[in-house]
Amino acid sequence: MTFLNLFRKRRVPKTPIVTPDDSLLNRRVKEAKWLNAHAVTSFVEAAEKQERDANLARQIIHDVLERTTDPRPPNHAGNKK
Repeated sequence: MTFLNLFRKRRVPKTPIVTPDDSLLNRRVKEAKWLNAHAVTSFVEAAEKQERDANLARQIIHDVLERTTDPRPPNHAGNKK
């Protein structure tokens, strides 16, 4: 070993770049997207059902109020003059 060998750059073997396997990550992302879409669909269906129920309740209340505020008795009441 000479004096100059001490200052010579040694070649460092290159380590191979290992790319991560993203298949598990991709599967989890797809599953999360599906669960999100399913949750959104369920939420929209629940909101539509709630809106239908509210409209039905409004219609029933409107019909009941129409019957109570009508000054004329209905024809089937048997009130003859």
